[in-house]
Parts: sequence; structure tokens; C-alpha cells
Amino acid sequence: IYISIDKKKEKWLDAIRSKANFDTQILDTSNMYDNYLLYQLPKFIIIDPNGKIVTSDAPKPSSGELTIVLDSLLRHPEI
Repeated sequence: IYISIDKKKEKWLDAIRSKANFDTQILDTSNMYDNYLLYQLPKFIIIDPNGKIVTSDAPKPSSGELTIVLDSLLRHPEI
């Protein structure tokens, strides 16, 4: 899921159209950036099937580190 915090809806829509990305796209207008102190973008977060944030500082999907984090969560689901 990609969540944009763009202030201008048209700018966000133009970006989606130009990239032809078919993943889920959400425009957040609730000041998520300030509420969650997001100092770095993009931000990668792992959320469990129940909607609980497992980690708010996950590695980039393209890094080998993400596989290690996900494997650890599968072995220790109580974390």
C-alpha cells in the first residue's frame, strides 16, 4: 500500500497517472507526517493482518534485510 501525504490532490493524481502503478494508492490528508513524526520518506512499515503496527522502521523492500525481518516475524509471531 502506498500512502501519499501530498498536500495537493491534483499533484498526487498526476503522479499516479504517469507511473501506471497498479498497487493500492491512498492520499492521506490527516497530517500523518506530523502525527507520526515521519522524518524520512519513503517510510516502510510492517502491519500484521489485524492492523497492528509490527515495526514502523522496516528496511526497504529491495534490501536483503527485509527478508530477515519477515523471517524473524514468522518464527516469532508474538513479537
